[in-house]
Amino acid sequence: MEKKKRGQFPRRGLIIGLITLGLATILFLTFGLGNKLPWQNASLDPTTAPRLTPSVDLVNPNPRSVIPPTATLQPGNEPGRLLLLADKMLVNGQFNEAVSQYSSILAGYPNSPEAAAARFGLARAEAGRNRAKEAALAYQQFLSDYPKDERRRLAIFGLADAQMSLGQYEAAIASYQKYQQEFKEQAKSIAGYLQFSIGAAYMEAGKSSEALDSYNQVANLKDGGSALLQANALERIGDYYVAQNRPLEAIPAYNRILSFAKVNSYRAEIAFKIASAYDKAGQTEQTGPAYQAVIDQYFGTSAANRTLQILIDANNPAIDDYLRGYNAYRKAQYNDAVNILDKFIGRPGPGQPVPPLPTNVSAEKVARAWLWEAISIESLEIPERAIKEYREIINRLPKTAAAEEANWRLAELLREQNNLNEATSEYANLVSRYPNSRYAEDSLFNQFQLVLQKDGPEQADKLARTLFDNYGRGYDALFKLAQGYEASGRPELIRPLYQKLASRNAANYFSVRAAEIMAGIAPLPPVASKAETHLPVYDPQRLATDFEPQKKELEGWLIGWVSKTTSTNSTPQPAYTLDSATKTVRDDPGLSRFGELTLLGRSGQAQREAMELVGRYTGKPYELYYLALTFSQQRQYYYSIQAASDLFALFQKQSPNVGLLSAPELLQRLIYPLYYLDLVQEQTRRYNIDPLLMLSLVKQESAFNPNAQSGADAMGLTQVIPSTGKGIATSLGKRDFQNQDLFRPYTAIEFGTYYLGQQIKNFEGDPYAALAAYNSGAGNLGEWLKANPPERNFDQFVDGITFPETRLYVKIIYTSYYLYRQIYRD
Repeated sequence: MEKKKRGQFPRRGLIIGLITLGLATILFLTFGLGNKLPWQNASLDPTTAPRLTPSVDLVNPNPRSVIPPTATLQPGNEPGRLLLLADKMLVNGQFNEAVSQYSSILAGYPNSPEAAAARFGLARAEAGRNRAKEAALAYQQFLSDYPKDERRRLAIFGLADAQMSLGQYEAAIASYQKYQQEFKEQAKSIAGYLQFSIGAAYMEAGKSSEALDSYNQVANLKDGGSALLQANALERIGDYYVAQNRPLEAIPAYNRILSFAKVNSYRAEIAFKIASAYDKAGQTEQTGPAYQAVIDQYFGTSAANRTLQILIDANNPAIDDYLRGYNAYRKAQYNDAVNILDKFIGRPGPGQPVPPLPTNVSAEKVARAWLWEAISIESLEIPERAIKEYREIINRLPKTAAAEEANWRLAELLREQNNLNEATSEYANLVSRYPNSRYAEDSLFNQFQLVLQKDGPEQADKLARTLFDNYGRGYDALFKLAQGYEASGRPELIRPLYQKLASRNAANYFSVRAAEIMAGIAPLPPVASKAETHLPVYDPQRLATDFEPQKKELEGWLIGWVSKTTSTNSTPQPAYTLDSATKTVRDDPGLSRFGELTLLGRSGQAQREAMELVGRYTGKPYELYYLALTFSQQRQYYYSIQAASDLFALFQKQSPNVGLLSAPELLQRLIYPLYYLDLVQEQTRRYNIDPLLMLSLVKQESAFNPNAQSGADAMGLTQVIPSTGKGIATSLGKRDFQNQDLFRPYTAIEFGTYYLGQQIKNFEGDPYAALAAYNSGAGNLGEWLKANPPERNFDQFVDGITFPETRLYVKIIYTSYYLYRQIYRD
């Protein structure tokens, strides 16, 4: 399955990390209600989700069993047993099975205490399988039969969503307003989202005036929703006026977005809309400057590139050779780029020396144009001339950012040309010239590798230790240094290096390998977990029993190091305690919105609120602790992991040499959780796969976000691409498979486990070759296995994976698997 991942965590070491897309980036790139209806997000089921409570003490004590019972089971309570099973099916996305189960309760036990929950669950399950008509009927029946049930408001809201899907917009508005009128407190907490839904219904019903009024209310609310919701409402207002050929009326709405939007790429899109609105209105005096502003302020963004092409096509006189050359360069028209950029930097002819540089243009601009030309020359496969151009940029414009990149490209090109001595020298020059450059770490690492290769470990030793003391890639360098000493017959120098690696950070692949090597543990085949060795994984009651003492341990540890930190702060601060921080988060309107949206099944919108909550409390340990537990309780697993990982990262800033396995056990389990373990165990039993290995895969693929979707359209918990999903469905005999099924936890784990199992079988039981195939496709494995058989030297096999993404993927899951086995062992 060749794919790029979305919604995953990058490295802290190699594992502990947070969202690949930064919070700020996501904030204004994912507006709107999304493509999926609320009930299609099965990971957050309001039928059974526990309510947010004012105390962390009431957080669900069992991180595996997140489905609170809707009935107290007594011996012989058959409807209660059936209801628990149906609720579990609903949460896992087994909607057809849930419908059947709920229906059997209603048919066989119509007067039982469980009948109300079954009727409500039936409505949710029908909605989950996109049967809006049946869902609406079930909600209406529930409201008629159980007018005083505590789930009434959820049913009214669910009915409104179903009516929207059916095109019954007037009825949907009435239902949304009924929720608003009957449940004022809850409606107030999500006023923006509610009013946005009403506005969308009005617009679909053709009542544009009422829709615009609703969107304006959303935009003007202070605490009714996230900032992105307000921007979405304003954008809809602007887009409406443009569509109605009233573009000048759109501009104030777009300008309001620019007053608070922070992400450059999104701001560029809105600025482009403003320029386009002026253009559509025929306001020529404003159009040119507005388009030019997009290029000047947001250069390099997609919107700026579109703007540039528009102005070039219109022969706009404001477009100079700098911009024309850049346009040719970005479109890979390298011959044109060289010719145009030659003119800009003043070169008298092709290949001629560049005369004294123009003084009326900034050095950065000249250097950037010259760099584009040099890259174009390299792309035209004229390496000798490219090397010369890179050197000239460095020598003549040494203080520019383009010179840093030119130095990096020069060193890389020299290495590619097998000119290793000069490449080594240029890597060293870059580190010396630009010690704070974004290329410095990789340059130092590449310098180390070349010295190790050419001159041996003794000469590379100092470089490796410098890397280890200052950069994340130092783990890799120290490990390679140890291997170099081993190859050169210096065994007395090896163990101290492995000890140094193993003691620093257990959440790093090279630390793990060092620990295993010292312990004599072979990476292949792995020792699978089982009840005898990892009882907490196989005994649900054990996790529940452990929770309270682990929680007390974590809070004591947290209070200890936070108190120590605040006591050293010389600036007087208000008392910062766990209780005060908890109250701050409890009183945050965003938490109320998150809780209500979760119960209503609006998981996409709840995720946005969760994202903003984590961002709002970045750097605040007590608040992150509370959020980690709360999000775990509410099945926002992705953000629970993020908050817990953020918390540990704060601790590591103070104690960088303390690894995760030295932290309190509950924190370890929040970062490496057992979510969906019941599904994982059910499927892994079929293919004799260790459930902890599969959990490691799920954590890397989606961080337990069932709605994760990559740019390559990989979907769900196990990031299966639709074409692969269809093939798996055929193999499993699932004739009614639809791509959207991959967002259902049950299907995602079933298909992902099947696919991994097939790869393990194809590669004769080697799980790591199978993981590489899972990420990159099986076609590349033959070459990698032949060049470096893992049974001969596992580390060389991993290092020999030529796809950087796949190489890192195997390392991350290898490390996660190790940590899972350490964290949950008896």
